[in-house]
Amino acid sequence: MSELAGAIGSFGADVRAGMSEREQELRHMVEDRSGVSTPRASEGRHAARRPARARRAEG
Repeated sequence: MSELAGAIGSFGADVRAGMSEREQELRHMVEDRSGVSTPRASEGRHAARRPARARRAEG
């Protein structure tokens, strides 16, 4: 059972790494084609989760 859990964890880490790499590729493609800078994953995700009033207070 421990081996299975380790394999699943490793698989999950590989999937996340692949997703991150692909996201970066897509971000560069959008920036190159449109000239629009996109937020990094850590910036975009957290900003989207904050309530609108918190984002307004920051701006």
